Amino acid sequence: MLHKDVLAKLRPSSVDEWRELQRTMPDATWGRAEYQAREFAGRLLVPVNKLIEALRNLQPQIAKAMEISPDLELPVLRDLVSPKIAKMFFVSDEVIKRRLELEGISPMQQ
Repeated sequence: MLHKDVLAKLRPSSVDEWRELQRTMPDATWGRAEYQAREFAGRLLVPVNKLIEALRNLQPQIAKAMEISPDLELPVLRDLVSPKIAKMFFVSDEVIKRRLELEGISPMQQ
């Protein structure tokens, strides 16, 4: 889906060619491609409206955690909710944490 025309030109025919492509591609280009791939996959697999809905469903648990520890910081709260939400979408915890952060969604505000 992403950069199909460019990838068609770079399509390696062997593992060795793929390794050479990775080795010779500038870090900035490779990093940008990786970022775009993560963003695309994250948005496809975890749509923002479904992410917010999942957070709303966890509100009783989030409220209880906040009651027990009122000074709970946002990164810690993300760490707590991410595994539960990740299971709902069949993705890793890191995908959920990244989506929450990049979308500017706070589990405390849902």
